[in-house]
Amino acid sequence: NKKFDNDFVFEKFGLINAPSAAVKTAPLQLQFDSTGLRAGDEVTVSSTDTDSSFSVSETVSNKNFAISIPAEDLKKQKGKELKLDISLFRNVPLQQNSREGGEMNIRYRLKQVKINFTDKAQTML
Repeated sequence: NKKFDNDFVFEKFGLINAPSAAVKTAPLQLQFDSTGLRAGDEVTVSSTDTDSSFSVSETVSNKNFAISIPAEDLKKQKGKELKLDISLFRNVPLQQNSREGGEMNIRYRLKQVKINFTDKAQTML
């Protein structure tokens, strides 16, 4: 058996000022801290514990990265709260690998985000 040494660095990933409230009639903008994001990373936002699930995935292409959840998806929610799972998927190039090749994948999931639905838009805190 041959040993291969491969390292990776995992930089900070998170939301900037996660909204505490949203209205169902307007798209929900989620702005991400792009410090640790790289071009080609994939970020997925999925609803959880809901009566009408949705998932939005975007590939990072610039430093002002945001994901917009369409109002159509929000309008389908019957509850007063929206729970979101947010994850980052990254392919990491190998410094050393076998003749057959290979790749290393990282999936990083943030703490669940809870957003209350309200009748009026509120300023993000």
